[in-house]
Amino acid sequence: MRYLILGFLSVAMQFSTHGEMHSFLFSGQVQTIFQNENDTLGSVDVGDPFSGSFSFSDVPDSNSTVGLGGYNQQATLSLTLGDNQIDHDGYVYIRTWDNLADKDGFDFGVESEFDDWSLWWFGFQLIDTTLTAYDDDSLPSSFDVSDFDNPLFRLDGSRLSTGDQFEVEMEVLDISPIPEPSTFMLLGFGSSIIWKVRKRCRN
Repeated sequence: MRYLILGFLSVAMQFSTHGEMHSFLFSGQVQTIFQNENDTLGSVDVGDPFSGSFSFSDVPDSNSTVGLGGYNQQATLSLTLGDNQIDHDGYVYIRTWDNLADKDGFDFGVESEFDDWSLWWFGFQLIDTTLTAYDDDSLPSSFDVSDFDNPLFRLDGSRLSTGDQFEVEMEVLDISPIPEPSTFMLLGFGSSIIWKVRKRCRN
């Protein structure tokens, strides 16, 4: 019985660390409003809450460009700010810095046009001046906001329909992982096997 459980856990670990999608929820509050031309984002004030989600694979895809921790790969990013809902599913620029210009950091940003948005930077800029957040340039699988002394989410761009521009910086207060459905399925499958073995041993 013990060997079965250990074997299952070994398979689960291999499954979860090979090509796994990492998904997260995030939240925080508006820190600075540099521009909100003609209230194109609606009524947005300093201190207002924001939230969203993002996901990426821990294995760069075939179109990724790697250099100084830079990846351009398929990912998702969603933001809710006031009455605005921005959802991007496509290529995202991702960069992990390890001691670059005396900083560690993580960039996750979109520069693209879709729906009614023309975005010049839509995403995270997490900066750590203590050089303790990362040991290399590989893609991270987890985040602790306390590792960064300046964790920001930037929304910078314009509306395609009107040309009205906006630039908002938001303080990120929390980033929490979302367990993947495949993980739940694997754990459920393993639990059912263990239950059947235990039942057989009792009989």
